[in-house]
Amino acid sequence: MFTVTGWCCLKGKSHSTEATPLLYFGTYKPDETKVLQQPTSELENEINIWSIPDDYTHIEADDDRELYELIQQHSGLPPGSPQYSDVEAKINSIRAIRKETQKRWKAVLQLLGFSKSVEDLVSVTGLATSAMREGISHETYILFHELEDETAIFTEGNSQPDRYLIVMNRLVDLDIGKDFVKMAKRSFPRRHLPKK
Repeated sequence: MFTVTGWCCLKGKSHSTEATPLLYFGTYKPDETKVLQQPTSELENEINIWSIPDDYTHIEADDDRELYELIQQHSGLPPGSPQYSDVEAKINSIRAIRKETQKRWKAVLQLLGFSKSVEDLVSVTGLATSAMREGISHETYILFHELEDETAIFTEGNSQPDRYLIVMNRLVDLDIGKDFVKMAKRSFPRRHLPKK
């Protein structure tokens, strides 16, 4: 939100050199609902870490729909109200969980020696999700489920399977999928493995 004001220095009998407002146009506040309906920007994807970035409606993945609905609800609440603070806390919590999961994936990749390309490997864009729809290998699913079952690489309450299936598929294509799972087991072991 910002105010537009025109300024002009008036000369006259007064010897004041202060600028005096010439025009006051009022306050402009952009319509947040229109901003949220625009395609996902890189900045928005970086903040929210969408599971499916090319889904501009954010309804394809359940976890994206939940976050998007909270963002919509937040924009309609009066700032400072208890509800506003509660919803904001929920949004920040979801974002923190997503950030932590991404951080863990990056840590494992760095341990495998991919320090320079770690950002590219975990980056998921609209193009990547479109390619995902063309097919994920069977090996990717097997390794991904092994990660879910036998590691703590995913933070509690949010696994973002759509996003990280894409990343795992990349790793399988690079022939490092199995190495990634082994390193994740060492770096983020699950404390209580389910009995089989």
